[in-house]
Amino acid sequence: MLKHRIFFSFLAILLLSVSCKKDSTVLSGEPPVLQVSAIIVNGPILSNNGQVTATDTVDFLIDVNASVGFNSVLIGGSGNTIITKDGAGIIDGTLIVEDLRYRVYTKTEDEDASATFIFVAVDQSGKESDSVRFSFTIVP
Repeated sequence: MLKHRIFFSFLAILLLSVSCKKDSTVLSGEPPVLQVSAIIVNGPILSNNGQVTATDTVDFLIDVNASVGFNSVLIGGSGNTIITKDGAGIIDGTLIVEDLRYRVYTKTEDEDASATFIFVAVDQSGKESDSVRFSFTIVP
């Protein structure tokens, strides 16, 4: 009888450890995939290293595909911003975020200026996407 208890205790511990390992592999999925496009409002789509006029408004359209869930988009460069799941209007459990919009108003004094924006998506397990970088020359 004691042998049976020891055997079943060992079996229960083994099953518990296997189930814990399965849970951790779910959280260790692929890092999120990030796509960003930039368009001048009422104007053309911008490529990286493009040029904008000081009065242009630029929308960055952000798509994220995160296998373990979306957490935030970090935006660095000329300014530092974090768009979180709540700020993006995303509800829990959503894996794909499409056309999250980040709007920039460009300005400069009497001479050319530059602006850089670097985007990184972060999933719920803390994994980061490859960064997407846009650099613009802003002309008066």
